[in-house]
Amino acid sequence: MEELVENLLKIYDEYEETLNSLQQSIEGDFMSSEIYKKIHTMKFRKKTRNHLKEKIIRKISEGKEISELNFFNVITDLIGFRILLLFPQQFKMVHEYICHNPKWKLKEKPIAYTWDPETKDFFKNELGIKNVKQKDSYYTSLHYVINTYNKQNTPCCEIQVRTLLEESWGEVDHSFNYPHQNSNKYLQDSLKALAKIIVSATKLTEIIYNVGTQEDNL
Repeated sequence: MEELVENLLKIYDEYEETLNSLQQSIEGDFMSSEIYKKIHTMKFRKKTRNHLKEKIIRKISEGKEISELNFFNVITDLIGFRILLLFPQQFKMVHEYICHNPKWKLKEKPIAYTWDPETKDFFKNELGIKNVKQKDSYYTSLHYVINTYNKQNTPCCEIQVRTLLEESWGEVDHSFNYPHQNSNKYLQDSLKALAKIIVSATKLTEIIYNVGTQEDNL
């Protein structure tokens, strides 16, 4: 396995300039779009070599077949963008931009994560996302995998979209559960309780948005 891991890491090294170009291209597309002024924060990260090595080993240990031929089809988050919005009502404009950008190709169908039934209905009915999953951690976010090439096994970018409130929960969770989940049950229960508070706060921002935009139209 050690030889395979090193061969896969060499691919990462060889494509470093391509990954940088992909990041700059996607960032430029967002910044030149009409929706950019509605985005509160846009974060970017490139997976480090050490984190990639850990992920490859984990994938192989889980029985995932990975080789030089399908490397970019299995590892789709070498480049990552995180789009943070103030209000849930803004999800739709970002969703449509990502799905219908002529420069990009969706590598796979969008995935939504949530534990809240109302949020699940919103993702399904308003955004048309059929693949809605629940994580035990109560994580909430939209995930897209795109690339800018019309070829198989080429570098991809993962785009995560969530509210600023959900991001605050994610940062707290990440502090204790990444790259390995903490086994403390009290900690996990507390994070779930915090997730419920965040959802309540997010729904309150929906009301604030609706009231505020109604007044603007008076």
